[in-house]
Amino acid sequence: MILDLHAPRQPLIWPGLALFLALFETETAWELLKLDLPEHLQQQGWQSIRQTLHAGGALQVIQAHSR
Repeated sequence: MILDLHAPRQPLIWPGLALFLALFETETAWELLKLDLPEHLQQQGWQSIRQTLHAGGALQVIQAHSR
């Protein structure tokens, strides 16, 4: 199970997320927002991948099983 940031679906959430990233994260966090994590996990061999979005899409929970 993974809990991670995700590019928000709600435009009103972007300013708060941008402030959070500027204060507490590095440039790497911005790059990870562009990554399709479920797709990346699938390419790495993970199976039964299930993604749910929360907080207007700004948070993602991903569940997956290894082979």
